[in-house]
Amino acid sequence: MNFGALFRKNHNGIYLSDVVITLGAFIAASFIFSLERSLLMCFLVGSLSVILNLKWHLRAAAWFWLILGLFFLANATLIFTIPMPREFKVAAAFAPLVIVEGMALLGIISLIERRMKRDGS
Repeated sequence: MNFGALFRKNHNGIYLSDVVITLGAFIAASFIFSLERSLLMCFLVGSLSVILNLKWHLRAAAWFWLILGLFFLANATLIFTIPMPREFKVAAAFAPLVIVEGMALLGIISLIERRMKRDGS
């Protein structure tokens, strides 16, 4: 079996490992939490996975891990404090917000990276 395909980008810049990690997060979370919360955790982990793969070259920077940790902590706190009725469509309605937040976070990280390069730090 060729495991190199897991780490090969497709034309959109998404790795197959992002899909595998996201699906694994959903399956693991569904054993512990309700399906509604598991779906939101799936989108949260998927957003973080895409950001990590696209910006992996920043892994040595402490600010990068701090921003990712704060993003995860803030969203996980919201996921577990918002009362969820037992309807799957409520979680599906929140899912696009997590994706948009992930895209905004990717933009923020890119802006910080450009500023650091420009300043020479």
